[in-house]
Amino acid sequence: MIKALIQNGDDRTLLLTLPSARMKLAGSLTYLGINKPAGEISCLADDENGISVKLFGDDAVDNKIIMAVKADTTLATLNTACDLIDTLPFSARINLSDEIYNYGISSIQDLFGKIKACIPKDCTETFYCPLTVNVFERNDYGDINTSTTLRVVVSTSLS
Repeated sequence: MIKALIQNGDDRTLLLTLPSARMKLAGSLTYLGINKPAGEISCLADDENGISVKLFGDDAVDNKIIMAVKADTTLATLNTACDLIDTLPFSARINLSDEIYNYGISSIQDLFGKIKACIPKDCTETFYCPLTVNVFERNDYGDINTSTTLRVVVSTSLS
């Protein structure tokens, strides 16, 4: 997981773990006194208004992702990339981590391309499901006669 150390001036600092829910991210920025949306805050440069963001990774893959962050990469874009990685199935996440660790990435857009390639494709499977129904006949008095049954077999195909 990537951690972002966000500082507004010298008085307020926050350590935020990415991915973060959008409302939590907006609330955290408001808590710091930052009135800009996450889509306008760069992940690298110190802002002239005193806003600075420093990124830290837990492992080598996170550090390679951080190295791919450019000056035009916003906090919202990085948060979205981390959220997409987090929502991948486990096997796809392992494959993506191996791909990033072995070959690296050149930019966040390259990361988005690798994530898109790891998303499992839709598949359609057809199952044969025979449906068996027992129909009990009623006698002359309207009672159900369990000694005589009529068996109906319906063949269905589910996709």
